[in-house]
Amino acid sequence: MNYGIYVSYADVKTARGLDASEHDTLLRTYCRAASLAWDRHTKRRFWPLVATRHYDYPGPWRLRLDDDLLEVTTLTNGDGETLTESTHFYLYPLSEYPKWRIDIRRDVGEVFQYESTAQRQISVAGIWGFHDDWDNAWADSGDAVADAGGVNASATSITVIDADGADAWGLTPRFKADTLVKIDSEYLWVTATNTTANAITVVRGVNGSTAAAHDADAGIYTYQPPQDVVHAITRWVMYMYDQKDTGVYETTAMPGAGVIQVPQGIPKDVRLAMEGYTRRRVR
Repeated sequence: MNYGIYVSYADVKTARGLDASEHDTLLRTYCRAASLAWDRHTKRRFWPLVATRHYDYPGPWRLRLDDDLLEVTTLTNGDGETLTESTHFYLYPLSEYPKWRIDIRRDVGEVFQYESTAQRQISVAGIWGFHDDWDNAWADSGDAVADAGGVNASATSITVIDADGADAWGLTPRFKADTLVKIDSEYLWVTATNTTANAITVVRGVNGSTAAAHDADAGIYTYQPPQDVVHAITRWVMYMYDQKDTGVYETTAMPGAGVIQVPQGIPKDVRLAMEGYTRRRVR
């Protein structure tokens, strides 16, 4: 199961100065709709997906990827051999994320190859998605699994130390509904928090990861999408909320080429931010 909502409705309420809970369901719907629309318009995902992608034999040295790559777990050559990053290949660009190309080192005597057919011979298992600062994409929540004896792979309620305490950045609460967290290598989606019982309700093994048992005291990390993406979608959701009762959906603009109808559904600053993240590379 995949989850990719970039803004918690609780954060939108804070940004908009809302206290009452009467529109929580509506705001959650807007957060999901804006996040999905952002991905659709930019033609990429801004949440991590654990997956294996298969590629045709690309030639001996260079493999161009058709998706944003953040990490390689296993690269399997066409003859079944596992290739190792740095030892056998490099990811490009070297010092930026995401990666979009894999080059075989030409000084180690290794090449891409296949044995029978050139189709779907190279497999790349890894973490896919867009993040421009992947090394800092997971923030320490300052919390950990507090269940005595840890949790098994099917538990949907996890006891924590302090559900509404401050995280490593001093922000509170450290856990909010509609956010992605990580324990060991498993991704979990938080659907609710209980600050009285210090527990979080979660969906296990999301975004291609595998649900697993976790020891007591295992650290919990929260996913941090690119901050300007978060800001843009927060603005978009607030705009949706403010426009919900107006009945105004389009406005008329008169550029030099003539009169056009501009959708009101995306504020101008959000559209500009979106343009900066839209995939344009032909791969």
